[in-house]
Amino acid sequence: MGFTFTILLLLLASISASYSAWIDEIYITGTITTGEWVSEETAWARMYDYPNDFTYEFPGSNWATYIIHQPTENQETFYLYAAQHYRVGELKVWKNTTHLLIEYNLDIGYEISESHLHIATSVEDIPQKNGNPIPGQFDYAENHNPRVDEYVYAIPWDSNWDNKELYIAAHAVTWEIHL
Repeated sequence: MGFTFTILLLLLASISASYSAWIDEIYITGTITTGEWVSEETAWARMYDYPNDFTYEFPGSNWATYIIHQPTENQETFYLYAAQHYRVGELKVWKNTTHLLIEYNLDIGYEISESHLHIATSVEDIPQKNGNPIPGQFDYAENHNPRVDEYVYAIPWDSNWDNKELYIAAHAVTWEIHL
């Protein structure tokens, strides 16, 4: 039956269909969707492109991280990591005369369905409970339907940010896409 099941899967791989088969006395049932498989994970921006870097981690019992940025007109690149250790894209931050610009840019094969962003002059000013960040309370949020692989927040410049380092919590709900 294994050979028959393989042929069946190959025939159905390009269309959406239900399938079922007996393989070695195990009954398998499921749905094949037009060649796309997705998985959802939480992602946070990190200062450094290293899977085990938690240098700027929130103090609670989580793995959420934040970045520290001194705004200039030069674009600075940070890194988006999902499921703690998997790089899924970059976060680019820069300033023009009127706005702070923050761009989520996902690697090929990844998209975002939600993004949450908070900017503060200290880590304590990022919404938290018991040291765990609360993305639903961040100042900036967007639902991306359909999902996107790039998104830019253009945030009006706040004069309270002048000549200060900014603490930025950038969160996203990412999807890995397999075509």
